[in-house]
Amino acid sequence: MRPQARDTSVEIEKIKIEKLRAMTPAQRLELMAQMNEFIKASQTAAILRDHPNADEREITFRLASRRVDKALLKHLTGWDVDVEGY
Repeated sequence: MRPQARDTSVEIEKIKIEKLRAMTPAQRLELMAQMNEFIKASQTAAILRDHPNADEREITFRLASRRVDKALLKHLTGWDVDVEGY
């Protein structure tokens, strides 16, 4: 067995897997939701760092550009990643 992360030992990886397997489906969904919120907050912070004057609309589109296919995003919203950036 090889750990998924280079900085994690095999022993710790086994413990992580055991803990995940012991969780109920509801607990796994809650964990996934928490991780998703963390990612969104981290990406929002990076956007605000790079675009300090971004309004809520721009932040929303920049977040979407990191999660949605750029052609689909442009079709649905008009936000062109190649012009506006991520």
